Amino acid sequence: MNDPHPTPPADGRELPANDILDSDPAAALTQTGARLPGVEVDIDPSAPIRYGFHACGLSLLVPANRTGEVMEEVTIYPIPYTPTWLPGLINHRGSIVPVFDLEALLQKAETDQAGAKVLVIGQGDAALGVLVTSLPKTITLGSATRDLPSIPRRLSGFVDHGYLDSDGEVWLEVDLDGFVQAQGERLVA
Repeated sequence: MNDPHPTPPADGRELPANDILDSDPAAALTQTGARLPGVEVDIDPSAPIRYGFHACGLSLLVPANRTGEVMEEVTIYPIPYTPTWLPGLINHRGSIVPVFDLEALLQKAETDQAGAKVLVIGQGDAALGVLVTSLPKTITLGSATRDLPSIPRRLSGFVDHGYLDSDGEVWLEVDLDGFVQAQGERLVA
């Protein structure tokens, strides 16, 4: 059974999400927007809630119609003769999933894989992995905006708009499937 009040690991790593849920279920409900009878949470029930992650200095939304799962300490199997932005493949629940390093793809600076996690977006044959250095976060979206931050040229054709969150941060809606497909086509061309 999990400790009801887990202490953070001495090495500074974040607690796994299930430990956070077990330690403070009310806080977990606040983060996910779920509601239980008798538990008061201060979230506008009509505000869309999404998950997002940071890469290349940008705030990117996980596509609304896709699931996401963070895998820590996963083995990435390299593919010979591929660019650094495609570090390899992982086995995710029996499916072979390509892993992309957005830092290397968009900024020419590789992510340090020693501390990286893989955010798997989607399931089965439609899944793709993205190297991330921090856990995704829950975002309560505000109004849509076209006032976007500077976006790398390679990604710009796949970003239509963004959303402001309560802190004024712009979260970008990215067509990840289209972006990944375009990179694959460039790779085989």
